[in-house]
Amino acid sequence: ITNIKKTYYLKKREVMLLSFGFLDEKNLIPKFINWLDRIKFKKKIFIVVSKKTKNYKKIVTLEKKSTHIKVLSNLDNLDKIYKKCYFSIGAGGIMSFERIFYRIPSILVSTDNNQLNNIHYIKKNKLGYFLGKYNKINFYKFNKIFFNFINKKNLTKIFNSCKKFTAHDSPNNIFNDLIK
Repeated sequence: ITNIKKTYYLKKREVMLLSFGFLDEKNLIPKFINWLDRIKFKKKIFIVVSKKTKNYKKIVTLEKKSTHIKVLSNLDNLDKIYKKCYFSIGAGGIMSFERIFYRIPSILVSTDNNQLNNIHYIKKNKLGYFLGKYNKINFYKFNKIFFNFINKKNLTKIFNSCKKFTAHDSPNNIFNDLIK
């Protein structure tokens, strides 16, 4: 993370990132693909998930049925992926801070209680939206939050907050603030 400030950012980002940790232990990826299909979201989607995840075959089947979904697995580095993404939906773990450093606005889902401090910090600093805990979310809540979130004005605000945030705060300051 400490080298992220030295990276360049693509001016035109056209991909949505979908990732709930490399193992997607709560089986959220198929649920969100279904929800995105229901709202007729047809922009390019990168799904980052390990081939070792228990629902990998189901995810690949969904990819094959779509022209706009690409599953990416067993990656050593997400730098090239992050640089192409203009927003994401994902868990509130460590990857949520990576996305902030790459200036990627995020809708967050808590997949474990250990993510709640991260999510609180992100909400407090207006760096993303919180959809809810994985077992408390539903399509209607997602639909409402998603369309509010992807409004260009709101995405731009979050993007600028991420940009300002990464310009003023180093990763060490953020993590020190989290463990207080």
